[in-house]
Amino acid sequence: MKIRVVAALAITAGLGLSLTACNLAEPQRTTLQYAASDGVNVSLDGVDVRNALIIGDFKGDVGEVATANLVFAAVNTTGKPATLTVGAPGLSQVVDLAAPDKITPVGYEGAQPIVLSGAPIKAGQTVSITFTASNGQTQTKDVPVVGSDFVEYSTIAPKQPTSPSSVPGEPGTTPAATTPANA
Repeated sequence: MKIRVVAALAITAGLGLSLTACNLAEPQRTTLQYAASDGVNVSLDGVDVRNALIIGDFKGDVGEVATANLVFAAVNTTGKPATLTVGAPGLSQVVDLAAPDKITPVGYEGAQPIVLSGAPIKAGQTVSITFTASNGQTQTKDVPVVGSDFVEYSTIAPKQPTSPSSVPGEPGTTPAATTPANA
């Protein structure tokens, strides 16, 4: 009887060790940081950029737009006033960061937008954006482009100019060429 108890305890201990040692050769997944949203994160020394993404007004059959809005939240953890310079091809804009440990919205909630324009911007692509903190630390990230067809983003994208009407007889249209029926 004692042998059975000792054997059962040994098997239980062996199973317990083998089942709980699965993390021995594999890193613990909960310690890995990642952007759990549509955008990307940037951490500079004392300045954090969270959920940076580019939003365009891709409604209807529009495959690309000429302007899109860069949005993100910035946090100044330096303990003193700081700035963040945002750069992209044809763009360099300085953002004054709020008092330390406060969130500074950029491109939403009435904050000054950072509008990308020039080259065609397509939903699903990424655009390289360079973030530079006032201490000089720089990091470049590929920021994803999303459409304003998501309800959450519908008020953030810059509105694209509407194309001329395609309804015959309305202003801005060109009548279609007609061919006589018996030609």
